[in-house]
Amino acid sequence: MTTPKESRREKARRMEALVREAEASSESLAAFARRHGIREQTLYWWRRRVGFVSSGRPDNGCTLLPVKVHEAQPVGAASAELIEIELVNHVIFRVPSDLRPARIAELASVLCRC
Repeated sequence: MTTPKESRREKARRMEALVREAEASSESLAAFARRHGIREQTLYWWRRRVGFVSSGRPDNGCTLLPVKVHEAQPVGAASAELIEIELVNHVIFRVPSDLRPARIAELASVLCRC
């Protein structure tokens, strides 16, 4: 509930704190919203605005895109096979094909912020 003298910035801070509290809470968003006297849809709207996705984790802005697989072109006997990945922000990086998917995800997450 916004008081008449509450600024937009103050409301944004208050709603961000509520969203974080709701994400940490074990109760449903509907119950949480009722307890705090706000509409459930308002909480969902602020959750998206603050950057939380349906998984409850902060959204880092990365989006998965379709993958095109090309047949490997041998460059030399000593070179390892590489996977080329282009991110939404047009950053291209190449990683060894045997690199763990979790490590690739970490790298993509960091490069997505560039």
